[in-house]
Amino acid sequence: MTRPGRLIAVIDDTPEDRAAVQRHLADGPDRYRFAEFASYDEAAASFRDEPPDCLLLDFRLQGMDGLEVLERLTGGTGVAPFAMIMLTGRGSEAVAVQAMKRGAVDYLVKGQYTPGQLRQAVAEAIAKFEDRPALERRRAELERAHRAAMDSGPNHERLILIVDDSPEDRVAARRALTQGAGSGGPSYRILEEATGGEALALCRSAGLDCLILDYSLPDLDGLEFLHELTGGTGITPFPVLMLTGRGDEAIAVRALKRGAADYLVKGRLGGESLRSKVEQAIQRMAARRVQEEQRVRVLERLEAEARHRADQLAEADRRKDEFLAMLAHELRNPLAPVVTSLHILRRSGPLPEAARTALDIADGQIKHLARLVDDLMEVSRITRGKITLKRQPVDLAPIVARAVDAARPLAESHSQELTLDLPAGTIPMDADPTRLDQVLANLLNNASKYTDPGGRVSVSVRVEEGPDGCPETAVVRVADTGVGIDGEMLPRVFDLFAQADRSLDRSRGGLGIGLTLVRTLTEQHGGTVEAHSDGPGKGTTFTVRLPVARAGPPAAAPRPAARPSAGPTRLLVVDDCADGAQALAMLFRALGHEVRVAHDGAAAVEAARDFRPDVAFLDIGLPRLNGYEAARAIRAELGDDAPYLAAVTGYGQVDDRRRAEEAGFQHHLVKPVEIDELLRILDLARKAR
Repeated sequence: MTRPGRLIAVIDDTPEDRAAVQRHLADGPDRYRFAEFASYDEAAASFRDEPPDCLLLDFRLQGMDGLEVLERLTGGTGVAPFAMIMLTGRGSEAVAVQAMKRGAVDYLVKGQYTPGQLRQAVAEAIAKFEDRPALERRRAELERAHRAAMDSGPNHERLILIVDDSPEDRVAARRALTQGAGSGGPSYRILEEATGGEALALCRSAGLDCLILDYSLPDLDGLEFLHELTGGTGITPFPVLMLTGRGDEAIAVRALKRGAADYLVKGRLGGESLRSKVEQAIQRMAARRVQEEQRVRVLERLEAEARHRADQLAEADRRKDEFLAMLAHELRNPLAPVVTSLHILRRSGPLPEAARTALDIADGQIKHLARLVDDLMEVSRITRGKITLKRQPVDLAPIVARAVDAARPLAESHSQELTLDLPAGTIPMDADPTRLDQVLANLLNNASKYTDPGGRVSVSVRVEEGPDGCPETAVVRVADTGVGIDGEMLPRVFDLFAQADRSLDRSRGGLGIGLTLVRTLTEQHGGTVEAHSDGPGKGTTFTVRLPVARAGPPAAAPRPAARPSAGPTRLLVVDDCADGAQALAMLFRALGHEVRVAHDGAAAVEAARDFRPDVAFLDIGLPRLNGYEAARAIRAELGDDAPYLAAVTGYGQVDDRRRAEEAGFQHHLVKPVEIDELLRILDLARKAR
């Protein structure tokens, strides 16, 4: 199909005919823009500002016929500035022949073509015109070699090939060309062939200036010959004059479509007339070659500019990704000591109710800010297509149940009713459980965000069977009684940064990333997601459809609950952020562990040597030695006595995790880290000893 947005110009002085053309093209699969004109004068100024991709030109116009318009548009060279199709109210093939000679790509008779034939003709004309630069490059290469040899020869001799199975006709054509030649004009060297096969071989090797081709050959006709010569492109490497013993204009139209420069009837041409036709064809091709070479140079310049622009955009995208990664790191660093300090306050003993409320508020807002930072990083992954899945056999039901349980505190804080309806039994899937949890969390968070206090959010799961009666699709619906979605916004809810709430108060919050992530992750799982709303104030339902695996997943071992490790542990905390290091050290000391603190990579190596910690928590962005270098140095110096290493950093991209693993870290934790995750690391370290 043709790309959307092609501009189709119609020059026709009959409004009804212009409307019919536009209607026929608009009803097809390709999307076009249209420009309508009643005369060439109206169209000319518009063409200077924006040339069309294809022109549909009526033959009979007031004051100027279509052939004259073609002459104006091509400057008399027959080289079309864009694809052109002639339309006429009567099927005159004589007009078709003249239109094709003047640069038209095709010719259609009004009232005799179907809408499908019109759409096909337009699509083929545009495609043929766009293929010409590459074909002209090839033809220019072939001609350049021959032209150099010809220009170095005496008197610029023309090399002409006459292909005709009639010896008498070949002699007549040779005589017509050679009589009177050389008197101030070009001289001719003439080659002759009687069959199409031999002539084709000669055409590809001899460097011809012109081919005089009989329509009727013993092994293939002239139209087949042209198809073989041009490879079906209609662009010949030199001008071809088609000769026939009868004036069949239907054949003439087909020959011109296939690349012939002219169509002549034997017996109607004298010597001077044939020589004139040959010279006109050669000069027209030379003029067309110049124009095409200019067009090729312009296209090459535009392509070079486009490549340069693409390189600039790629560089800007790379810098944007680096900025987002750095921004996330800088935002996560101050979040970490705040989260740790909140944990310390919660463990400091009984607190007044007002203090507990304040802690809950601070904790909720910190988690919200951490989610926003994570969303920033997802933007980069979405735009670059870098989101990857870690598939494994899973049961969807407990994943949905955990997501609903995780969302319940948010719903309760908004006085919302949150319900879950799960089917009995397992729902086996081959999926990434973390990413599925992300899909559900975003949908639940979105539902709660856009539902007023006292509203209801319901989650239901159903399994649909396939034609064979086996489970085929899991359908998860998240419905709310919230503000709903306007009909104009509904098609765009999954677009990046799209938001229905654009009010100044920004009471709903968010970056407009969550639903884009939902769609991306769902589609990567081979599923679909759609949104439905009856309008503002009528709630919204999101429906996720995911393929079910044929075999059930193995029973997943429950993840052990985090608990304080048995006995005190020697811990090394390394962070160039003094507040972050101090807060984490205070938390660990409150849990009964012995802690040493360092603030740069070199100090970390020294502390590991002297203190011999069981576990070391290292930031990555450290002065003197970064975290990767420090980890390698610790492992190199202490060998088997090296501590259990965990990176605690604001850098959270896939490449950061890979580099941490390569440096020798057993774990990569992204700030801010929950207390349960820290306790889990201590427990794993104790078991590894």
